[in-house]
Amino acid sequence: MFPDWAKIGAKVVCISNNPTWKKPVDRFPLYYPKIGSNYTIRDIGYLHPDFPDLVTVYLEEIHNSELLEATGWENPFALHRFRPLITLEEDMKMFNTIIKDIKIKEDV
Repeated sequence: MFPDWAKIGAKVVCISNNPTWKKPVDRFPLYYPKIGSNYTIRDIGYLHPDFPDLVTVYLEEIHNSELLEATGWENPFALHRFRPLITLEEDMKMFNTIIKDIKIKEDV
């Protein structure tokens, strides 16, 4: 099962640029996400042939088409390397919801 926010079209930010696996084919240039950069999920699933239990994504902004043409599959990226991208307005709304639920303890 995927997290609620992880769906096609969702905006995400990269929080880790450590590849989960080694570069599959050395003769092709591969493009990887960069920490702090924003991306859009174009596909999500168990997409890596060698890691069938790992949730991975393809990103709109990164296409490794040379690898796809040569091998029949494109290098996906592990979902745990991303978090949902939220606006400051959304962040403040969540923060305000949280602090409304906190009761201030009065000194006796």
